[in-house]
Amino acid sequence: MRSLRGFTLIEIIVAIAMVAMLAAAVAPLVIRAVNAPRETESLRRMSGVNDSIVGAPARGLTGFVQSMGRLPTLDGGILAELAERGPDPIGDAGSFGVPMGWVGPYMTTPTQLQLQDAWFGAFTVDQAVDAGTPWRLNAPGTDKTASTADDLIVPASYIRSTGILRLTLARDIGVISAVSGGTTYNPLVQSNVSANEVSSMTVYYANTSGVETSLAGSLVSGSTTTWQFLSSSVDAALPLGTHAVKIITTAGAACASCTFWRNVTLSQATNNITMAIAYNLSSSGGSFCCRTQSTGWSTSGSGVSMSVDTSACAYTATPSYLPHLYADSGTTPAPDLTTGGEIALAPTNVGFTVIVTPTSGSITAATANANNWRISWCGTP
Repeated sequence: MRSLRGFTLIEIIVAIAMVAMLAAAVAPLVIRAVNAPRETESLRRMSGVNDSIVGAPARGLTGFVQSMGRLPTLDGGILAELAERGPDPIGDAGSFGVPMGWVGPYMTTPTQLQLQDAWFGAFTVDQAVDAGTPWRLNAPGTDKTASTADDLIVPASYIRSTGILRLTLARDIGVISAVSGGTTYNPLVQSNVSANEVSSMTVYYANTSGVETSLAGSLVSGSTTTWQFLSSSVDAALPLGTHAVKIITTAGAACASCTFWRNVTLSQATNNITMAIAYNLSSSGGSFCCRTQSTGWSTSGSGVSMSVDTSACAYTATPSYLPHLYADSGTTPAPDLTTGGEIALAPTNVGFTVIVTPTSGSITAATANANNWRISWCGTP
């Protein structure tokens, strides 16, 4: 028997079954399509929190770990320390302009929404049991339940919040040249600096209370040119981020008992860095004085200028200055897209001026300050 539309009952039942099967097959795709934007938004928020914890040098962001020396603690599942300072010390520049203490908020929009996924589940830190504190950021996902298959994880696997620094020094025996109104330095990096030329090497970093502390370097076993910085109790001792390193040469070297400061950035568990220092510029010896300055930028035409104060070095006569423009890696415009950062203008025994101009466009003092632009310099009599 056929229905009024000409179909048998069996055909109708089969059609209904096929529609049900199709619906069952399509439903997960629909759910996935609905959840995809939420997952994308959740991962975006998690990446922002991740950057606020370990920093993002390419964007000039200081991470919580760098200035506080530890991971942020949990407060009801919310990483509140990223947005609000507790009993921790207020941050300052530390040695050589490296931040120490709480310098937050570490998030550009430190709201509760930014600390939740798109299903309103709070982010948590999943920390492995290990001396180097490997960790990852978790979100409960669609089912709003932690530790289930749909959890979102950033980064994809555990990472360390601390790292080992191995540092090799290279001798830079460049020359100082006269330019209009001042001097400039043309680098020429040569062989590595050997152990008998270094009296001490020290790295300065934030301890677990956010207070500046130091760690002495020692030669890597079997090497005569590479130093490492390790704690006796923790294999990976230094928090990720930028730190200051002080190098003092031996009294018998061509540059007798000279002190150099440089910044290094740790970005992974083991960091092998080669650093050039302006060394052996005077074969008869002498006293270098090296410092950095990050404050005092002012807008000057299409660029920026800084009056560098060298009075702390107590020069009795005008020395030869060796300035260099540094910025956090990846900032725009980068130092290699500017001119003037290596020229000391109007030098005196108490200071000099640097004018930095972009090769195209313009920059302001706000740009320089936001991206931690700084002039590192050495002076030699």
